[in-house]
Amino acid sequence: MIGYGLARPIQVGAAVGWTRRFIGGLSAIIAFAACIGFHRELTVQFESGAWNVSNFYSAVFGWASIQTGFLFAVYVYLATKTSPFMESVKETEAYRSMMAFTRATLWLVISVVLATVPLLVATPLPGDSISIVTVLIALWCGLVVYTFFRFLRIIRAFVAIESVRRQGK
Repeated sequence: MIGYGLARPIQVGAAVGWTRRFIGGLSAIIAFAACIGFHRELTVQFESGAWNVSNFYSAVFGWASIQTGFLFAVYVYLATKTSPFMESVKETEAYRSMMAFTRATLWLVISVVLATVPLLVATPLPGDSISIVTVLIALWCGLVVYTFFRFLRIIRAFVAIESVRRQGK
């Protein structure tokens, strides 16, 4: 526990768990707000040629495609693995929750890929004023950030499962 002069000490484990659970959603909200708040500055950077909007959308499309393949592979691996360890955890609530989380994240990442296709074609910019395009781009940025953090949580869980399995437990 860490006190730091607070009335009630904060338990480190609880703070870490809370952070892991909500960092994706909080980061998505921050990304959305930043896109709205800095829409003029973003537009200037893209219009001046300092940043390339096509490359930006293409990079997100590529990364989301990689995430899709990885998540599908993890899901299939966890669903079909027949080691003694995996057989012992398949009937647990934790396993069912992780599989549901992985499935939902997979669908979210697929939605990022699909939402990015029109952006690759039209290459819209946020604009000088807040418009529907600016809001849609900001929502898309929030979704990209949110799915990225969910992806990181799945990687962390997968690595933990694999480390236990390798220890022979």
